Order: sequence, then C-alpha cells, then structure tokens
Amino acid sequence: MSARHQLDPYLLALTLDGTLCCLGIPDGMGFTPLLLTMGWRRLTSSGSGGSVETQEMLDFCSKHNISADIETTKATDVNDGFERLERGDVHYRLVIDMSTLAVPTGIT
Repeated sequence: MSARHQLDPYLLALTLDGTLCCLGIPDGMGFTPLLLTMGWRRLTSSGSGGSVETQEMLDFCSKHNISADIETTKATDVNDGFERLERGDVHYRLVIDMSTLAVPTGIT
C-alpha cells in the first residue's frame, strides 16, 4: 500500500488544465474537491505505472533536476530496516543497496 498524502499542495501546484496522477493504492486520500474545479484541474490514479510511463517520469525528473530523498541500507541490515519502518523511524524512502548483497560462489 502507498502512504497517505494530503494532495492539496500538489493540486495547487498544477498549471491551468493540469492533471495529477497518483500511483499506488493508499488506504485513503485527502484533498479539497473545490480545487479540482478551480483551474480546470484533474485527479487520476493507477495501481501502478507501466514501463513506458515510468521511463517518461524518469526522463521528466532528469530534465527538471527532480530527485527523491532516500536512505540506503545494506542488504544484511534489511531486517533492521523493516523494524524501523514499523516504528516510523524512516523519514524517506528506504532503499536496499544491492551492491551489498552477497552473491553465492559460482553464480555470475
């Protein structure tokens, strides 16, 4: 499940006739419906994005210098990462550094 977000700031950031597309399936969404009528804004969603849409999003982010705040963890510390997630101690996206994953001998 996706995290719940207040959508008003994102809707207000849209240009005239803009669309906000939310990916994932949150347990609820909070927004002011009146914001959709002001400025001809649209709100749409999808359970997930396809590879074409994902590439378009990555290209857009690259072009506009948009990046995500992340915290990396070693593969050996993944259980600690899950515990921290349960405690609410992770403030950004927690990403496993796959270069720290041990590869069994003989596998290339």
